[in-house]
Amino acid sequence: MKKLLLLVGVVTASLAVNAQTTILNEDFEGANLPTGWTITTAATDGGWKMGTNTDLQSSSFPIPAHTRMIGTNDDGCNCDKSNDVLESPVLDLSSVTTAALSVDILYGEGTYNGASETFSISVSTDSGATYSQLAVIDGAADWRTELFSLNSYAGNSNVRIKFVYSDGGGWLWGAMIDNFHVYSPAEYDLSVTSLNFPSFISNNQPFTVSGTITNYGGQTVNSFTLNYSVDNGAPVSQTITGLNIAAINGTYNFSHPTTYTPTSTGTKSIEVWATDINLSNADQVPSNDSNTGSLMVASQVVDRVVLVEEFTSSTCVPCASFNQTFDPLLGDNHTNELGANFSNVSAVKYQMNWPSPGNDPSYNNDGSTRRSYYGVNGIPAPFIEGRDMIDPQPDIDAAKLVPSAMAISATATAGVGTKKVDVSVTVTPYIDIPSNAKLFIAVLEKEYNYPGATTTQKNYHHAMRKMLPNGNGIALNGLVDGTPVTKNESYTFSNVGAIPAQLSYDLWTGMDNLEVVAFVQNIATKEIYQSSVAPITVLGVNSISNSGVSVKVFPNPVKDLMVLNINADKNTNASVEIVNTIGQVVYTESISAIAGNNTYNINASNLNAGIYFAKVRLGENTQTVKFSVVK
Repeated sequence: MKKLLLLVGVVTASLAVNAQTTILNEDFEGANLPTGWTITTAATDGGWKMGTNTDLQSSSFPIPAHTRMIGTNDDGCNCDKSNDVLESPVLDLSSVTTAALSVDILYGEGTYNGASETFSISVSTDSGATYSQLAVIDGAADWRTELFSLNSYAGNSNVRIKFVYSDGGGWLWGAMIDNFHVYSPAEYDLSVTSLNFPSFISNNQPFTVSGTITNYGGQTVNSFTLNYSVDNGAPVSQTITGLNIAAINGTYNFSHPTTYTPTSTGTKSIEVWATDINLSNADQVPSNDSNTGSLMVASQVVDRVVLVEEFTSSTCVPCASFNQTFDPLLGDNHTNELGANFSNVSAVKYQMNWPSPGNDPSYNNDGSTRRSYYGVNGIPAPFIEGRDMIDPQPDIDAAKLVPSAMAISATATAGVGTKKVDVSVTVTPYIDIPSNAKLFIAVLEKEYNYPGATTTQKNYHHAMRKMLPNGNGIALNGLVDGTPVTKNESYTFSNVGAIPAQLSYDLWTGMDNLEVVAFVQNIATKEIYQSSVAPITVLGVNSISNSGVSVKVFPNPVKDLMVLNINADKNTNASVEIVNTIGQVVYTESISAIAGNNTYNINASNLNAGIYFAKVRLGENTQTVKFSVVK
């Protein structure tokens, strides 16, 4: 069709609105327009209509299910919806001193071909003769519940509320509403509506309990007592004063003055609630007072390697525009680069088979599986740590600051002659993870050129060519704190060095142009626990075979002194690099090796406990040996 606006995602939870007195509650579940409601429109389709999502949606305006609703669809009509008005019956607020409106809204605030749609709510105190604007609605990607104060209209007996949609004179999308509710709220009603908990903290690390409190009551709140309890233990309480939380949907971001310091590992349940509103008043709606969050306490935490994923295509014009700045940004972050430049950023790109002509040669079933897992229906679609990426560089910077409770080490070999890639990944959790963890191994091409792309983008980076064993990943059930788990996977490519056939796993270039990214993901929540970039040893015609050279490290594990044994088949110059699991070079030395057995002592006393890789370069050839350091 002419455009695509995708309203997808998880439906947001409705606000907990607890009415002391209901004035009007309309859920639009009937077949006809409810009594007292009126529609004004110049549209040929009648303007506002009632029905289910399937009744009201159109090809470019998909509507997530929400029982029956009322709405106006400009996409399906392409008619004059410059002033589509829906008015409520007259509401009598003469007997109340506080009033509120709660309503569920679906509206995207789109722009197409220079026209922009708008959606607003207005209120009348003279039965609809004149109106004043209450709110202009911002666009969002799904249904959400909006709450508005009507306190300034309390005491009036001729109140009407109207919703006004305009397509701006263009061919836009539309707006839907449901569950219209006008009520007089309780005077005192505080709710802890969100908690700001990190994914993990380390044992004995102080943690500040923080989040957001919303005032659903009719009175402004200037003080309350903030409480939290860990695993149903004794409450930790502190009076918070000097506040000015507005009535009916005012919010306050809190940080409890008393930190919590765990003394044992595992999952901690932390409940937070407010009492003693304005010093002495009890909350009158106890059903929505508290919020409980889970905090994972790990035996230790390590630096995070941030995972960026992008769904894109060589036939997608917006993708080409996005990647014009996104690819240089990944380069500036030294993405997937091992060695001294590695800045803890990994990336995997999945090429898709749309929009038309949908003939991207790099599209294959493994990418399709990941697309289905995330529910991607529009591209470009960048993700960071398993969630939508909004602002790339700030999102990357923020994600780096969040430690991980898991270490991943990975190594790979790529055979030029055999066309085979072998990958070994060791996952070491620092918390118990009973279920829902999966290991994903992505074999990528660093870069290739595709002159046949239908957009301005001809160069492609970090493109996934094969997931090992496939896009569904490897289940890691029953992970135990401190216990490493190793998985080994292999794949032999059929064709190398030509434009791949779509749906194949063929390579554009060669085995020396591969990257390997491994990551562990919670498949239930989509959270990324940790990622890693594997150093790759390329074995080819000129490589030193195992029969010609051997590299050994002993003892293994190493404590203070590491002995490196190199058995070479000829005299050669060599270098040694020791690399940690996040790709940082922690030791380097140039050496000379003679034909035969060579032994070198390396001081490992300054290395932290963990897993390392000794990378030995002999001439143009490289061999890598994994070892561990214990203290």
